[in-house]
Amino acid sequence: MTRSDTFVPFLRVVVGPRAWATVLPAVLGEVVRRGGTRAELKDALLRHCLADRRQDLVEALAVRFAAQLLTSRCRPDSLSRWEWHRRAGDTLALASASPSLYLRPFGDLLGAEHVLATGLESAGGYLTGQRSTPNCRGAEKGRRIAGLIANLRPTAVWMYTDSRSDRPSLSLADVGVRVSPFRRLVTPPARTEPVEPDRPLDGRA
Repeated sequence: MTRSDTFVPFLRVVVGPRAWATVLPAVLGEVVRRGGTRAELKDALLRHCLADRRQDLVEALAVRFAAQLLTSRCRPDSLSRWEWHRRAGDTLALASASPSLYLRPFGDLLGAEHVLATGLESAGGYLTGQRSTPNCRGAEKGRRIAGLIANLRPTAVWMYTDSRSDRPSLSLADVGVRVSPFRRLVTPPARTEPVEPDRPLDGRA
């Protein structure tokens, strides 16, 4: 849906640009020295940026950030395709490794019936900087999408991705679309039955 990553811009909003200028190099250096993975980098950033912050204040920032995503960071062609599915009466779902803090309000703005995201832990009104769910990426995202499909039992599943990590999810789709940052999504004509897009859209598999 968006033109670029949203996780890092959200954390920058939370901590502020001045603090962010020191946080990112410090955390990145620490994880690289340990030979850490991408998942470990994400967890380290969550700890540094969100631990001991008031949940209500961060949630308010997340709601505003979600509104900014919709107005300035979304791909117009993706929004058009989303609207095409909405007009067709399809059930709409978002699935992302992004924190549910802002993905849920973003989904609400889009009219998504289901939002699958990475949950964050809180205690006593404060965020702990820890995840409350597994990271919704790769096999975990595929597992959650499979559960949603099993519950909804749709006649056909369309899925869109621009990430190599989504191969487990794409394998569940009747129509899988790989979204390329260098190509525009062409909305198919009106349909009465699920149809394939005009042509495959190459991108990050």
